[in-house]
Order: sequence, then C-alpha cells, then structure tokens
Amino acid sequence: MPNSQYYEQGQRDAETGQLNQLLYHTYLDYKRGYDERLYGPPRRRRWTWLWVGLIVAAAFGGGWVLRDRGILVGTPTPVVQVVTPTNVIPTPTFPFVIATAAPATPTAVVVSGIGIGASVQVSTDGGNLRVRPEPSLNGEPVASLSNGSIVQIIAGPTEGDGYTWWQIDTGSVQGWVAADFLEPQP
Repeated sequence: MPNSQYYEQGQRDAETGQLNQLLYHTYLDYKRGYDERLYGPPRRRRWTWLWVGLIVAAAFGGGWVLRDRGILVGTPTPVVQVVTPTNVIPTPTFPFVIATAAPATPTAVVVSGIGIGASVQVSTDGGNLRVRPEPSLNGEPVASLSNGSIVQIIAGPTEGDGYTWWQIDTGSVQGWVAADFLEPQP
C-alpha cells in the first residue's frame, strides 16, 4: 500500500471504530489518518516555541540583572557547631582480669660459697679453663685461665648446655665460665 492508502485506511478505521494496532504503531500515515478523523487536524504550535524562548531568556536575563545588582549574590552563611564535652567512661576491653606473675627480683645467689661479688679460684686438673662470650658451649673462647687463677664473679648463675655458668672479670677480660671449675677462694 502506498502512504496515501495507509492514511485513508486509518480514516476509514476511525469512522468504523476498528483500530488496527499493527498498522497504528507501524505506519505514521495510518496513525495520522486515524487521529485526524477522531480529533481533527493537528494544531500549529509555532507560538508555543516563541513563548518558551521568551521565558527562558527572561529567566537567564533576569538572573544576570539580579546578580549584577547584588540581589542574587551568594554570601556564605557561617555555620557554627557547638560541641559540648562529655565525660567518657572507659570500658574494659576484656570481661576478665588476667593475673600474671610478678617479675623475679634479682637476688644474690650463693652456690657452694660462690656468688656475685665473690672472688673465686679456677680449679682444673692441670688444664686451662676457657672463657666464653656467652653462657654456652657454642661461643668461641675469648680467653683461657690457668689452674689457680683468681677471678671476680660479676653476674650469674645461668643454666645452659648442661652447665651452670657465672660471668667473671679478670681485670682484663670479661666472659662466662662453667661453675664446675670454680672453687671459693680459701
């Protein structure tokens, strides 16, 4: 069907009151013929655009005029926020108390007459006693003491590698020696 036939078909269907939905939504000419028969020819709205244009121009122009006269000038409004201090009661993070042992207080330990501040004598079976940098057999000896040497105890005792260790001072060397090779000075 040519376009004029869709227009005429739309007008005939409008007169009989039978709307063909497929043609109405598919062909613009059918819709125009149907609607013109029911509602009359479309009105020209050329003045509508003129009014819309005038309203928009007045809104923008009026805004510029009001802004230039200082009426629409945005001045910031200061915002004051009052903060009142409140007492904050801390809440415990745990519902229970964990009891821990108090750290041990260092006391002067005396083992068979040997203690911190005591002078002791090196007692080996004729060999030398090795002085180590740490209370362990793993450290390389820093010195060796001959049998009968007198030394001062400055710290200890400490357990390690199956021995009890004392830190000694010879006046020139400080280090750790095993307690098995020390005797109280007579």
